Order: sequence, then C-alpha cells, then structure tokens
Amino acid sequence: MAGRIFAHRNLNEARRDWSVFIYSYGDVKGNVGRGKVAGYSDDIVMLDVDANCQQAGLRAILTGPRQVSAWLLGTPTDDRPAPDATLRKFSINPKLGELEFRWSDTREPVKFPLPAVHLTRSGCYAILTGAPMD
Repeated sequence: MAGRIFAHRNLNEARRDWSVFIYSYGDVKGNVGRGKVAGYSDDIVMLDVDANCQQAGLRAILTGPRQVSAWLLGTPTDDRPAPDATLRKFSINPKLGELEFRWSDTREPVKFPLPAVHLTRSGCYAILTGAPMD
C-alpha cells in the first residue's frame, strides 16, 4: 500500500463472531472514498487518521441490511505503539443512533483527525501517548 488507506470493520467476519474485529483495507479513492479492498487484517496502525461517516447509510442500517457506512483514513505504518502507550477505545453503533465515531468509555464524539490509531482484534484504539511517531 502506498499513501493513504481506508480501513473498516469487515462485516462478514463480524457476522460470524461479534467479539472479533477483522478489518478490510485498501487505497483511498479520491479524498475520502473507499477504493477496492486490497486485503484483510486484525492489526493495522495508521497515522494522521480521519474518519468518513455516511449518515444516510448509518441511518439505513436501522431498517435494512448492514452496509459499510463508516471508515477510517490514514497513512499505514509498520511501527507499533510503545508497550507503555496510552490507548483509548472508540467505536460507532448506528443501532444506538450514533452517526459518528464515539469514545467507548464516555460515548462522547471523537474529534478527528487523530495522530495515530491501532486497529486490533479487540477494537479501534486512538494512540494518545507512545505513538509510533513519538
């Protein structure tokens, strides 16, 4: 992958086991669009991370089939957070009426861009200290 990528939770894998997070990723198309999926991973670190949330698609999930309506955009890195890094989990749940990413501990909206994010098997985490670029 060269340049910025998109990443979102793979809904097919989520259907099999809601407790495990697997992510689809690929090159960004245009400024914020998802391009073709290039692969799948349960361990992605991105720098300078922004979010794209399609509110109409998120609302449609309440009455129709699930569809990818929210994704993260960032620059991938092979570096990992420091062992003593401060991480904060965030998510989005349109079934709760959420149309944007929110901090999991407070449900307050996440303010993007974030300097770094680690996508793992247990969820999405903002890297607040000990980020790869520190």
